[in-house]
Parts: sequence; structure tokens; C-alpha cells
Amino acid sequence: MAVKKDGTLLGIKSRIIADLGAYLQLLTPAIPTLTGLMLAGCYKCKAVSIAVTGRLYAQDGHRRPIAARAARSHLRHRATHRPHR
Repeated sequence: MAVKKDGTLLGIKSRIIADLGAYLQLLTPAIPTLTGLMLAGCYKCKAVSIAVTGRLYAQDGHRRPIAARAARSHLRHRATHRPHR
């Protein structure tokens, strides 16, 4: 995550490991890639980069919250950890 000194969000780089469920269908692999569209949440962000890896596991039906959880996790980590200088 790139952030200016004033707190402005410049960019997010994320690696997503997606649970594709037990029954892979035609559009199933496309769903996790939508995470990139939602990753910045309600914040303005100039750049978002994601790498998506799909895994076949038991399907839990929680597709959309993956992005919300990832964004919250990134922002919480950034707020509590200062960059090394």
C-alpha cells in the first residue's frame, strides 16, 4: 500500500487466493477478479494491482466480502505499522 505523508491513498498491491468452490462453472474464475474493482472501497486510489490465484475448495458462498475484508485488513495494517526509513 502506498500512502502520502498526509494520509492520501496512492495505490494498493494485493495478492488474492480465491476459493473457487467445489463446482467450477463457466464464470466462476471471473468473480475473484472483480475484487480489484472493490479493493479501494470508498477511498480514491490512483492505482490498484492484484494477482489472483484460484483454488478449488468447498464453496462457502462468500464472494463479495473477500474484497471488504482485504481492504479493511490492508488499511488496519497500514494504520498500525509505520514504514521503515
